[in-house]
Amino acid sequence: MAKDSLKNLLSKFPYFLDKRESSNFYKSQDVTNKIFQELSQDIFNVMEGFKLNKHCLIWKEQDVPFDYIIHFVANYPHMKTVICYKNDDVICREDYSYEDKVSSFIYLYDSTMENDTLISILNEIEGKNDEEDEGDTGEESPIIPEDKFSIYIETYDEHIIEKGFPENDTIMNNIFDHDISLDRFGSINNIPRKKYIPTEDYPNTEPPYNNCLTEDDYHYMNRILEYNLRLHDTPLPVLEIWKLYGLEATMSNRERLLLKFFDQTKHDFDSKEEKVLNWSPKPWEHKDGWGSNCGANLGKYFFVTSNTNFPKKWSDIVFSFKLMDNLGNELEEEFSVKILLNGVVIEGFYSKNTYPVSYTLLDESNVNIFKFIAYDKNYNVVSEDEVEINVQGCNNANFYVSSEGDDSTGDGSSDNPFATLNKALEGVTDVKNLIAVIGEVNIADATIINNNCTIIGCKSNDEPSVIHNDISNRFFNVVGNKNLNLSLIDIYLDSNGAVSYCKNSHYLNNNSDYKNYLTVLVNGGEPSLAFTFDKENYFSRYDNIIVSGTMKSKENNGIKNANLKIILGETILDTVTDNDGEFTAVIPIRELGTGEYEVMVEFGGSDTYIGTNLTDMVTVSKNPIILNVTYGEDVTIKSTGHNPGDIVMFYEDDILIDTVTADNNGEAILTFNPSFGITTVYSSADGISVDDEWRVQTKLKISDLQADYFITDLAVDSNGDLTMEKTPLTDFNTIQDLEGILLNVSANNENICLSRFISNYPDDSTILEGDEIYPLDAEYLFNAITDLTIDDDSLKATLGGGLTI
Repeated sequence: MAKDSLKNLLSKFPYFLDKRESSNFYKSQDVTNKIFQELSQDIFNVMEGFKLNKHCLIWKEQDVPFDYIIHFVANYPHMKTVICYKNDDVICREDYSYEDKVSSFIYLYDSTMENDTLISILNEIEGKNDEEDEGDTGEESPIIPEDKFSIYIETYDEHIIEKGFPENDTIMNNIFDHDISLDRFGSINNIPRKKYIPTEDYPNTEPPYNNCLTEDDYHYMNRILEYNLRLHDTPLPVLEIWKLYGLEATMSNRERLLLKFFDQTKHDFDSKEEKVLNWSPKPWEHKDGWGSNCGANLGKYFFVTSNTNFPKKWSDIVFSFKLMDNLGNELEEEFSVKILLNGVVIEGFYSKNTYPVSYTLLDESNVNIFKFIAYDKNYNVVSEDEVEINVQGCNNANFYVSSEGDDSTGDGSSDNPFATLNKALEGVTDVKNLIAVIGEVNIADATIINNNCTIIGCKSNDEPSVIHNDISNRFFNVVGNKNLNLSLIDIYLDSNGAVSYCKNSHYLNNNSDYKNYLTVLVNGGEPSLAFTFDKENYFSRYDNIIVSGTMKSKENNGIKNANLKIILGETILDTVTDNDGEFTAVIPIRELGTGEYEVMVEFGGSDTYIGTNLTDMVTVSKNPIILNVTYGEDVTIKSTGHNPGDIVMFYEDDILIDTVTADNNGEAILTFNPSFGITTVYSSADGISVDDEWRVQTKLKISDLQADYFITDLAVDSNGDLTMEKTPLTDFNTIQDLEGILLNVSANNENICLSRFISNYPDDSTILEGDEIYPLDAEYLFNAITDLTIDDDSLKATLGGGLTI
């Protein structure tokens, strides 16, 4: 009766409410529903591919042989059924009702705790008992499991998810394939899935006890997630090291390294190889304020940069000094620098911000290591820095060209050179731009130079290097480009017997028009170029170097209106020859220091240059009068050669001391108390000419030091008691005797750090006699330790063995 009533009731409602399998609706709609269900599943799979944090994962954790744990994780809304398999056996099954609203599932399969009930059931099904099980195969269990594990998930949203482990190393189109959407996320971050090599050293694999050849989804996903989580607060170099090597790197002295990068002028951009060498600060490098979050000031940092670390032959170097704080701010403090080259002191205490080094000091064949020790105004060491200089020459050129070379098989190395310059020039970039020519090579017509380039001649069997051009006298066309430069070093240009020697020639094209060439040529034979100085030694700082000479043709006729460049250091002076080919140029030496200077004469025209350079050396000595005076005593100096009544000004290190009126004999006499140290005093009339110059060296005697003792050695025994050796001042007779006394002492954990006195007295000088002290040494001796105590486990030193200056 009830059944008939139900049928009658259903007939009153629309047919699609009848979901019985026997109903026509169910039978007709079943096929359509399956199609839409498959479409819904495909859309679900696509949406899952957009998620980096995957909701279905299986991975293995194993630290010892044989024993392992398999992790099963599933996180989906409205889960209905979750089944975990080992091979084809069910090891876990969970069924949920819709009202349970389960959205998370975690299961750990531990190989050391097999489910005894499950094993018994399986044995009964297979007709086995425990006795038969024991040792029935005689096979040893594998170190790493060979079983396959999988998880099956069904939701009330009619979605089905399956995942297998271990994953296939190559795509097999089954549930054990890698999740390719993770590889797409990895490509966005430039994090490829790791590939492994086969090994039997299982404990040291990644992860431990892994014999797969590709990284599994779980570890790959977490690597990508970790990278993105760290990206906002981790320096990029540290993050990249972690990504590539799995190492938790620590950047020591990070602020110092960042400040090194701050000098953007020292990094070039290689346009041909597209390498960014001109560094500019990136957000990830200074987003934390360059160490401002460290709180207290971390101290002072001393930085040295050079105009180049790879100078070409005959090129000088200029070092620049900066004193900066930990936030990158340049400090306007006084400092001095001791400079060593390969362990030998070449400058005692240098106080300018730039330091030029002549090429003649460099070793062309080996690394030149410059060490710089910075001292503050109290002569305390701030910090040290080292710069390696490698001369680029015949030993380490970028490309080699030889008549014995081969363009088709050669690679441009010294062992396998090219045969032509054109082949070498094809490889020239902003960085690789040194070409070594060995022996004699030929070119045809003008070779185009469109990159900064240096061509250096390297002797072969003591024969010089020669570039022949028997077709034309035009050797190189330097294209128009801002400051595009061609340098020719130690090489001859030969055009049908007209030879031009280029010792150190530079051809600079400033023209911005790319089609405007600067041509290097030899015109009908080498012109005759000669020059002389009015003298070889120059003394007064207001003296001038007068260069004169002649320019004549091969027929010995004077060449008129020829442009000449006279070059002294960084000073360039242009002049033009007269009708007889003669020229005169005046080079002031006002800003030069003492020493030898190379003067070079270069001949050229408005759009051509000939590689003919003449060089000679002049000496700027200034010939000062040496005055050795005792500290605290007045000194009298006399400036002569003035007109009676002239107002003569006396300066000490460019600071006006006094003005004196010249007497009837034209002499100006000044008595003054010089500053302590080594100073330069000079006189000047009318503010123009410098008449005399004195080098005043104020000396002390050892007996003038206000100390009874100096400490020469100390030690701390196991009980913490301090013992030290004191030497009376009367035992020191010469400056060399004082070497080794303590200047500074500090304690670091269990170590005691000592700083000892070493004289800066120049060995080749004769300014000291007996017990006299060199001024720079006196600065240190004033602060030498005269007593030392240990109080409350801390060191306390008594300083001040000198005078008050």
